[in-house]
Amino acid sequence: MPGIGRGWRRRLRRRGDRGEARTEYAASAGMLTLSGIAGTVLISATTGMAGPGAAEGAAVEQAGYSGPQQYGECDATGADRTAGYENGRIPTDVLCGLDRPGMYLRADAAVAFLRMDDAFEAEFGHPMPLNAAYRDYAKQVELHSRLGYPAAARPGTSNHGLGIAVDIDGMHFGGERYNWVNANSANYGWFQPEQMREGGSNEEPWHWEYQSGVSV
Repeated sequence: MPGIGRGWRRRLRRRGDRGEARTEYAASAGMLTLSGIAGTVLISATTGMAGPGAAEGAAVEQAGYSGPQQYGECDATGADRTAGYENGRIPTDVLCGLDRPGMYLRADAAVAFLRMDDAFEAEFGHPMPLNAAYRDYAKQVELHSRLGYPAAARPGTSNHGLGIAVDIDGMHFGGERYNWVNANSANYGWFQPEQMREGGSNEEPWHWEYQSGVSV
């Protein structure tokens, strides 16, 4: 699919109804489950307070986001177009191109990411700098050969190969940008796997994943 221009993103930014939301983190599984998502609460990286657009009286832990399924030319309902393809062998024409050269995600992950990226840009004045999004099998083989496991997942097992993971450049535990993404990612269906969080078995502050099935 064609990339999504920033003009489209500005026109579509923050549309959608607001309402109650519920967020549940299943620590034992290291996964994020969101349900009843509607409304949004943005948390400032500098103040830690809910920013403009928060529902009155909404608690941070109840943050959620709801908006149109289509973002520019990317339609979140097209996520099933990747069905039947093996990890790392998904043609890019069934993914959504981000507004960064060579960067793609599965349709639902792309729509959610681009909304989160709009909020990030509003906070910091620039889009999230990405090192990686969808990664094909050959690239994963090269990384695994060079870096080994667990620094690089075994080919055919990385969520990059499913188009539902990104690596964000310049992320450090406790840093301003990390704190913002950590506080706001759940609003958009993104999370950091437990083992990659600070103190986990494979710390990677830059790696974030989209939770399949989250309503965006």
